[in-house]
Amino acid sequence: MHIRDDRVHQLSNALYPLILEADCFMGEMDLEMTDFGTEPVAYDIKKIWSKEVFKKVQTQLLKSFQFDIIPYSHLHPLMIMSAISTSVLQSEHHISLDEHLWNYAKKNGKKLLGLESYEEQFTLLHSIDPIPLYRQIIKISKSPAGLRKSTQ
Repeated sequence: MHIRDDRVHQLSNALYPLILEADCFMGEMDLEMTDFGTEPVAYDIKKIWSKEVFKKVQTQLLKSFQFDIIPYSHLHPLMIMSAISTSVLQSEHHISLDEHLWNYAKKNGKKLLGLESYEEQFTLLHSIDPIPLYRQIIKISKSPAGLRKSTQ
């Protein structure tokens, strides 16, 4: 889980014994991989929405979630939606649960593996049509309570 909220980090205590018993630790991805080998794909939300729509969504996301969409406007809209959801949760921890458990396994000498490669995730993400997701971001901005409830 890519979450820094204490509610999910509390799961760590139940997972530590299982990690210690295991021969290896397998995370979603190999967090130590540094060569991603893929070209970034640029999106531009400002080319999809009119200036008026962009400003309205930006204002509402700032008001509802204290989330500024501008630094994310070049990302796939699924990444934007994930960042908005993450902004709803608390960030009591400096690292996500994924990274925390990875580091725990490493500290305890476990072999570390990734279930998926960065390339697989990259390819899957960019195969998803962004247009319906841009519309979903507009819906989130109009109905923030729905996202807040489902995220919590």
